[in-house]
Amino acid sequence: MRRESVVVLGPSLGKYTQSAAKGFEENGIEALCIAYPPDQGLLDRAAWFYLPKLRLTAVKRTRLAQIDRRVREACEKASLLIIIKSDQFPLAQYMELLDSIKCCKVLWLMDSIHRVEQGLERASMADAVFFFEGTDRSALSLLNVPHFQVALAADPDLYYPTEIEGYQWDVSFVGQLYDNRLDTLESVLAELPSDSNIKMHFVGSYRSFWHPRRARRRVKRYSLTSPHLKHGSYWSHAQINTLNNFSRICLNILHPQSKDSLNMRAFETCCSGAFLLCQDNEALGDSFVIGREVEAFRTPQEAAAKITYYLQHDGAARKIALAGRERVLSEHTMKTRTQQMLAILENEGLL
Repeated sequence: MRRESVVVLGPSLGKYTQSAAKGFEENGIEALCIAYPPDQGLLDRAAWFYLPKLRLTAVKRTRLAQIDRRVREACEKASLLIIIKSDQFPLAQYMELLDSIKCCKVLWLMDSIHRVEQGLERASMADAVFFFEGTDRSALSLLNVPHFQVALAADPDLYYPTEIEGYQWDVSFVGQLYDNRLDTLESVLAELPSDSNIKMHFVGSYRSFWHPRRARRRVKRYSLTSPHLKHGSYWSHAQINTLNNFSRICLNILHPQSKDSLNMRAFETCCSGAFLLCQDNEALGDSFVIGREVEAFRTPQEAAAKITYYLQHDGAARKIALAGRERVLSEHTMKTRTQQMLAILENEGLL
């Protein structure tokens, strides 16, 4: 195998494609990153996300054709193509692209396959699939494609401790406002002492971008949560890293699908050097030592009790936060994750 040649194709939003390419480079492998839209200018955002809803797709088709040519040319000399999610490509074009490429083609699902449009069809075209949501295993088992579960990871260049003087917030939360998250936030706040002066800062993105007023009215029903909630349709990594460092406790509420997997936020929070209080599941204890590197809760009552305790024992919280960051740097970075993926592909004879 010419391990020095990898092409990483995926969305530019979130910078996961760029971080994955960098992970390969940190393992001594030359990686070409092809992220789309090509930039985040107003025209590209309009062409990619908004105009297609109005059936104005000419600009996006032109952009996709340009990316298609770049990928085909790059893969003539590459030994591996990593495709992240892929659902921004029309299925027919995606299948034609993969059919024309001779090197090993791997789909990396940084989201559940059930949340990737035509996900099973896309997975069936790859030579191998990497997934992180344990709930995807049964669906992928229906395909005649090798599939391997690997956890998500953090990019230490995006998440790191910053020099601060004191904390601005006692408890923070970042994430999309799924119903289970709003319900959990409301329940946790209801369990905290009514006379507490805990400073909360929650940043959530509404699922309905087309009807923000309707979404805001829905959130207002959560009388305890909404006063602390700021709507942020998209927060940059730098903004989230700053919020993590400004917070004594970072609360992480998982998506309902996460039975034996962790979201990206868990690793990014610890990588920031922040104290993570995470909703517990089977995967949390596999990735971290609970009570030593992170803290966990299973009920709102337990979350409230631990918030109260660690706000009164800042030294213990800081010790856990430091240990959590060390665990991420040693085992849960993009460098270690891409190293694991390469080892799996080689052991399976795919490279």
